[in-house]
This record gives sequence, C-alpha cells and structure tokens, in this order.
Amino acid sequence: MGSLEINILDKNRQLLHSIDVFRTLIWTRSYTEPGRFDLYCYQPDFPRLREGVYLCTNRHKELGRIDTLKLLRSRHLAFISGSFSEAEYNDRIIESVQDINANREDAILSLLDDFAVSARPVPCRPVLAASQQRGGDVAFQVTGKPLGDYVYTLAYAAGLSVRNAYDFPTDTLRAEVWQGLDRRSSQTENPLAIFGGDEENVRLGDYTLSTRDEKNVAWVAGEGEGAERVIVEVDRSNGAPRKELWVNAADIRKESTSRATLTDEEYQELLEQRGIEKLAKYTRTESAAPTLLPQSNLVYGKDFDLGDLAEYHDDEAGIMVEARITKVVETYEGGEESVDIYFGDEEKKIMQKVKREAEE
Repeated sequence: MGSLEINILDKNRQLLHSIDVFRTLIWTRSYTEPGRFDLYCYQPDFPRLREGVYLCTNRHKELGRIDTLKLLRSRHLAFISGSFSEAEYNDRIIESVQDINANREDAILSLLDDFAVSARPVPCRPVLAASQQRGGDVAFQVTGKPLGDYVYTLAYAAGLSVRNAYDFPTDTLRAEVWQGLDRRSSQTENPLAIFGGDEENVRLGDYTLSTRDEKNVAWVAGEGEGAERVIVEVDRSNGAPRKELWVNAADIRKESTSRATLTDEEYQELLEQRGIEKLAKYTRTESAAPTLLPQSNLVYGKDFDLGDLAEYHDDEAGIMVEARITKVVETYEGGEESVDIYFGDEEKKIMQKVKREAEE
C-alpha cells in the first residue's frame, strides 16, 4: 500500500507542503455525519501547518478542513484537527421554504445545488455528481434548517449517505449520494463480511442495546388552531407497545407563493413524512465496537468498508448484531495502524442531535 503521505493545501486546494513523518493521525470516517481528523506532528512542522486550509492523504477520498491549530511546546508537538469538507454544508441555512415531491436522491442533490453548489457555493467548491435515483420517492417541506444536517438525515432514512469524494491528482471534489453494500449472510449478491471472536478477525469490543428513548408512534400537528388543527398519526409500532411522540409541524403550510395550494391528501403526506423523519431519531439503539486484528481474513477497504451492512458475533455473550458500519476510526502511530469499527447507531450521538433540535 505504501507509506502514508499527508498533503497540506491552501484555500484553493493547491499543495503547500507534504508531510510523511508525524506522530499520530486519527482519521474518523462517518456514515451519518461529516467525519473528522486529528494530526500530531513535530514542533518544526508548525509554520507549515499554520498556512494550511485543507488537508488530504494519498489513501483517502475525504478532504479535511482545518479548524484547530495548536503549538504544544511542552510536548514539542504541533497539532491540527478539523472536519471533512461536508461540514461546510452546515454553514448554509435552508432559508426559503422548499416544497419537494421527488426521488430522494434527486431531492438531496437539488438541495445541495440550490444552497451550496450553484448558489452560495461553499468554499471547498464541489461539483455535483449525477443522480442514480436511489431511496424511493419523498414528499416534504423544509425551511430554517442547516443544510448539512438535513441532507444527512434525509439520506440516512433510506440507508444512504452524503460525501464529497476528493481526487487529489486531478483536484476534483465531487458531491454525491452513496450507499454501502449489503454483506450479511441473508444475501447472495456480495461477498460476506462477518466479524467475531470465532472468525479471529476482530478483538471483541463494547456492546450497547438501549430502548430508553425509543418512540414508534408520532402525532404530527400541522397548521390550524384548536379543533381545526390538522393532526396526522404515523404508526410504526407493528404490534409492539405504543411509545408516542408529539411533533409540532406548524411550519408546514398548505399555501405557498411558490406553488399551488396543496390538496388535503398532499398536505397529509407532508405531515406523514415529517413524522417518519422524527421517529427515525428515536429508534432502539444497538451498537458494537470491535477492533480489526492485523491478521484479519477481511481486508478493510476491500472486503468491507464504511456504510456496509455486516454481521458482528460475540458468541461468548450470546450477541449477534446485523447492522450498518456507521463509523470507522483509523489510527496511524509509530509506524503501526489500527482500525476500530462501529456497528449501528451510537446512543449518545443520536440523543445529542435530538436535544439540539428540541432547543431550536
């Protein structure tokens, strides 16, 4: 694979410096939000690091945006960290009402184009990829939301994600919707990815199962007052005990200056979609976090990757998880590499998002 090389870029993504000797690089890739990086270099590198705006490596498709710079004199180190370039989408607000009734992937790319690519382009200047029209059809109305959070939520509800894929040699940054592969034993289209102690490919890690904040029925309240208020029930309980959630959707309007007045049926569809989106943030959370062993029979980036649906078995504890790989943490230190794999949703992260929305 060759040695890891880190490229420090200016605001126009032009190469300033290359670094191949460093203390530690932590490269955190995420399927549900922009990833992050943390880089510890040696003190003499500080002047070169402070000139940088972006960062990339010769092994990754992500483009990092530097947001923190530190000189750690007592440790003789220089430190930079930041988010991947998708974080710039949260510097744009969906300030006007968007009435969407379209394919999900088309809708996501349209929002990116209207608020971050063609109009009010973000500094990293991505180009828009062509849609493959995945995710089925959606109908929704949105305004006043951070663009990045919204498109990630819209994508993940259908098992999709959003990324800026960067190619350093051609300086091409492509904004695209993408999807991991299904590598579970219940399918035959793709090679399997099964992790566990008996497979001798991971060191078993922590496991969490929580239903504390689960909701499965949403009462979505639209426009109107008192008995005239339009309220729609979205029931995803499937026979389980009901756990109800109230959703205030008064911002969704039947009338708009940008389109014809909605019919009652069309308006209810928008309320139902809002309910589905909210319930997706109050699901049962199950997660596992093993570490890939160096002698693993599964090669990261070849036999499995971020976003894939895979299986994790901990036979000693009687645990079997079928879930998406939602985060991968790569650590490069002292000439050694380690890969930590995260299956499923992390409870703390999900509830942080819910809390933030409740405060808006």
